[in-house]
Amino acid sequence: MAQQIPSLQPDNSDPLKPGTFQSVLPLLDDILGILHSQATGEEKLSTAQASEGVAAKAKELASAIETMKLASINLPGGHLSIDELKSISERLDEESEKRLYVVVFDCFD
Repeated sequence: MAQQIPSLQPDNSDPLKPGTFQSVLPLLDDILGILHSQATGEEKLSTAQASEGVAAKAKELASAIETMKLASINLPGGHLSIDELKSISERLDEESEKRLYVVVFDCFD
């Protein structure tokens, strides 16, 4: 199965529309609940029923994660690596310090 490579070009759609980023904990809780029920026998689920339930929730979880990943890539700077972001941040901090230095010494002239 071929995996699509997300476009690193900015997308004009709004990646921050409500509901784009959501907690995955309820989906994980559902998966663990099904597995726990199967292991302890609380609910009389057959192995096939438990497998189908886990598979459906796992697909839902994968889809939610993929949606959030693509939305994060489409955020401004979302395509940058952590190292690139750190480098940019350091350069901005240096520039800020230079400008602050100029402003402070201009006040004393």
